[in-house]
Order: sequence, then C-alpha cells, then structure tokens
Amino acid sequence: MKWYARYIEDTNVRAAEGLAADELLTALYDRDGKVDLCLRLYTYRPHCALVGRFQNLEAEVDLAYCEAQDIEYSRRLTGGGAIIMGPDQLGICLTARPNLFQWHHIRELYHQLAQPIVDVLQSLGLAVQFRSKNDLEVQGKKIAGLGIYLSPSGAVQFHTSLLYDLDVELMLRILKIPLRKYADRKGIQSVYDRITTLKRETSGSITMEELKALLRQAYETQFPAHWQTSGWTEAEKEQIKQLAEEKYRHPDWLRQYAPGEDMTGMAVMKTPAGLLRAYVAVKGDLIKSALITGDFLHGERFFSEVEAALKWSSAEEGRLRATLEKVVERCRDMGMEVPVEVKNIVRLIKAAVRKAHVEMHYHYDGSCYYPKLSEKQTV
Repeated sequence: MKWYARYIEDTNVRAAEGLAADELLTALYDRDGKVDLCLRLYTYRPHCALVGRFQNLEAEVDLAYCEAQDIEYSRRLTGGGAIIMGPDQLGICLTARPNLFQWHHIRELYHQLAQPIVDVLQSLGLAVQFRSKNDLEVQGKKIAGLGIYLSPSGAVQFHTSLLYDLDVELMLRILKIPLRKYADRKGIQSVYDRITTLKRETSGSITMEELKALLRQAYETQFPAHWQTSGWTEAEKEQIKQLAEEKYRHPDWLRQYAPGEDMTGMAVMKTPAGLLRAYVAVKGDLIKSALITGDFLHGERFFSEVEAALKWSSAEEGRLRATLEKVVERCRDMGMEVPVEVKNIVRLIKAAVRKAHVEMHYHYDGSCYYPKLSEKQTV
C-alpha cells in the first residue's frame, strides 16, 4: 500500500509557534485521512529555551535572563531535558498516523524513526550510536536528543534536536547548569567534554542546507511514499497562531510541574529514567504532598501514582517503603511501566523530607547537557 507523505521546511520560527505547528501536524491524524506521515525540518529564531514535558520550568531555565534578553521559552509535548534552540540547532519532527509502524517497545520506535539521522551522520564519517536513554552520540559525546509523544489516538510525534553548532556561552546563561559558576573557558571546555556538534566533527565541511537535503533524502528512502513538499495553508497558519497563544504561551502550560509554596523540601537523583527532582510538603512525620519532575521521557502515569499514594502518608522509612512497594505492585499489575526501583524512590523522597524538616532551599543544578550534580544535591 502506497503511503502519502508531506515535507515542510521552516526557518526563524518562534518558540510557541514551533511547538504548536508540531502539535497541529500530530492532531491531523485524528481526523485527516489524506496524509500518512509528515517530515518537518526547522530552525528557531535566535534563541529560545524549550523544557521537557515533565520538567519544572523555573528549575531548568533562567527566566529573568531570558526576559531581559528577549529569549523566548516554552514546554514541549515530548519529554527529555531542557535545551536551547536557534539557527544552528536543527529541529526534526516526524509525525505519523496511528499504527503506521510495527513496534513492541518504545525503544524500537526510537530506533526506527531515528535511523535516517544515523544514516546521514554515518555517511559524513561520524561513528554515531544510540545512548542508553534518548541520545545519539559520537565517540561518547551527545550530538542529538530524541523524544516521542503518542497522542491519545496513538498518533506519533518524534522530535530531534540535532546540534549542527552550539553557542555554549549562551547555553550556560540560559539554562541552569552547575557550570555557570565556573570561569567561562573552563565551563565551555567541560561542556565540550560531554557534547559535540556536526560542525565540530566535520570541520565545517557541510552546510545546514546540505544537511537538510541529506536528511530529507534519508527519510524518503527509509519510508517509501508519495512525498510532496508543501507550505502551510492559511487555515493552518491561523490554527498554529491560536494554539501558540492558548497553550504554548499560556502560564497554565508553562508553569506545570511547579512545586507548591509549602513544598519546602527538594532532592535530586540521577536515575536510569533520567534526572528526577522530588518536592515535598511535610507536617511532622507526614508527607502532605509530593511532586516528581524531571527529564524522563516516559513513566508519567507511574509517577502520578506515586504522588497520589504519598499524600498524607508516613515519612518513616519502613512505612514509606511499604507504601511505594504497593504502588509498584499495583502499577505492574496494570501493565504500567515502572522506570525507577523502589529503593531509589525511597532515598529520593527521604532526602526531600529531610531538607523540608531543616527548611533547606532548592538547588537547581543538572541538565540533559550536563547531568553532574552539585555536592549538596547528592542523596
């Protein structure tokens, strides 16, 4: 059966509009039977910050600096960590109708949809491979971050931020990364020990336009279809504008996962699922409420179950462990993903409770670019 595919290319996109456009394309598969998938390649205006779906915005982005410098920010539908985007960071979005691909585990879907990117990078002489969670790396250094969102109907939105180049000094100002406290050159060198760019790896031998052409060709090869290049219709432009204002610039969307004023304890832990931040409000030995945020990609239903179970539960370690073990058992019985071991959740929540008891302040360190935690944050 022949697929029908659409190709869209954008430049100088604003933060809210860029994300709204991707959501619009994903939503089309709930009602539009004309196209099976769409590839969109785009770059943002200089510059913006985008946090992952489950992150606390204030913990990841220096909002005061962004507002002073007219740097936009928003929240993606996909999970993962906070990133900066601009003319030298290529956004890749593939959207597709439900059940178009065959996969049993979400990791298989990541590999299918990212394979054209891997093929292009390898054709340029880069030894690229998948990293454990959601990154592509070259010789141990991150060059791209991946994310997937599945709509309620099962439609796919696949995101990639591919680092053609990167202004590290600007990144260190926008994102709340521990390296900001270091001298500029030391901080920049430490970041480059962990990430790389296509321009750096190829000595600038390929342009952004050439990269886009290679990626389009690779996706057309990977997914044989009747491909058509199209711009946005006037109706689509209006829908994007409306969605950007009503959702991606709206405080209710931006300030999700912000801790309550009474959540005076916070702890951070690096786990296989990602960098987790736990916020708690306590009353004596009881946990009044808890919030878990982070750069995790999936497992939000599980963390919601944990938060619900912790309301007015005992903070005593044995009882806390028993509460969480019941959550894990119930979630597994429902076929739900359990991304973190009970012992690690116990340690994380206990550390947050201890800090709430001594009224310690939050320390917003760690990011997908530089996951190292400060000494005060280890649990």
